[in-house]
Amino acid sequence: MIGPEAANRGVRATWRALGWLGIGLLIWLYVTPRPPHLDVEHGDKLQHLAAYATLTFWFVQLPDSRAGRWRNALALAALGVAMEFVQLATGYRTFSLGDMAANTAGVALGLQLGPPRFACVPAIIAARLARGG
Repeated sequence: MIGPEAANRGVRATWRALGWLGIGLLIWLYVTPRPPHLDVEHGDKLQHLAAYATLTFWFVQLPDSRAGRWRNALALAALGVAMEFVQLATGYRTFSLGDMAANTAGVALGLQLGPPRFACVPAIIAARLARGG
């Protein structure tokens, strides 16, 4: 059994590292010439919404304050805008205001699904590890 503080630090560090891997994957998906796509109407918008909702949900788990959660969410919204300009600069991908809107909607959704409205997942995991279960 590990102590509660050690469990919390370890879970939060792992959570943060996995989140950064997610951002790396997202950036790669923005610049790859042939990204995967959903074969449904507006599938790319659904992908943008899901990606940003997931990443925002992930990163709003980390701060202990409301201001920190908002900073993380705003940073992800800014990333969504910036990456559209990166796509424009590639010459083989397209810039889309619709994608920016889907990104922002995903950020809003992820923010609503995180703490304090719902439980903090890393805290739950850390508590279980500290209990030995």
